[in-house]
Amino acid sequence: MNAEAESVSGRNGGSGESGSDPKAGKLGPQDPKVQMARLDALIAAESDEERLRAGLGIRLALGLAQEMREGKPIGSQTTELVAGWMHDYGQDTVDAATRVAREFLIKPEELRKSLGQRLGLEGQA
Repeated sequence: MNAEAESVSGRNGGSGESGSDPKAGKLGPQDPKVQMARLDALIAAESDEERLRAGLGIRLALGLAQEMREGKPIGSQTTELVAGWMHDYGQDTVDAATRVAREFLIKPEELRKSLGQRLGLEGQA
């Protein structure tokens, strides 16, 4: 998950901006649709199984959070996503991704701190 988080946080929010944003590269709130698009691209290119599972879990958590934010029924958009993963990656990978997503939704502050420490951003959050 560390390399996945580094890949995701190391880009300037997908906005194409150079270094003008002092918060660029930090873990923090961004447009969820931008985050999901970035993760989709990373997931499509990932070959390491553990990073793939972590990426899928993060993507699922973002999708579920977006459904909640928009007041849509849980699973209204993510069910189709997970069904596609079942076909593409198999039950074990989807089960692992679901565990990652659950942790992100249940313990987001703990995970944010842990990722921040791994990436050397703990004092900047």
